Amino acid sequence: DLLQVSFKGLQLSRRGIASRVEFSCECAGKQIRWEQSKRLMQGTIVALTPERDMFKTICKVATVAARVIQGGLDQDPPSIDLFWGDPKDIVIDPVESESECLYIVTSAD
Repeated sequence: DLLQVSFKGLQLSRRGIASRVEFSCECAGKQIRWEQSKRLMQGTIVALTPERDMFKTICKVATVAARVIQGGLDQDPPSIDLFWGDPKDIVIDPVESESECLYIVTSAD
């Protein structure tokens, strides 16, 4: 699935810094029942790219750090936390990054 992503902030944990992201599920074309879904489970590897690039030259790899249902996936739009494969990919300023729309690729159920 391709999902439009926007960065909302950073989350600090014992395991490191994670980016809190919100994403649009409109591309899925159906209501996702997150309590039963295996999409975006903790540990899932995801790939992100700016919309202007669409994986031609830029591919940022991250892992789902947290997949909280209440206060996360039950929101509209839903949100998750990501750990980055390369620390240089961490989005520090979510306001600046909103102009650069990213997409996330995940495996389907």
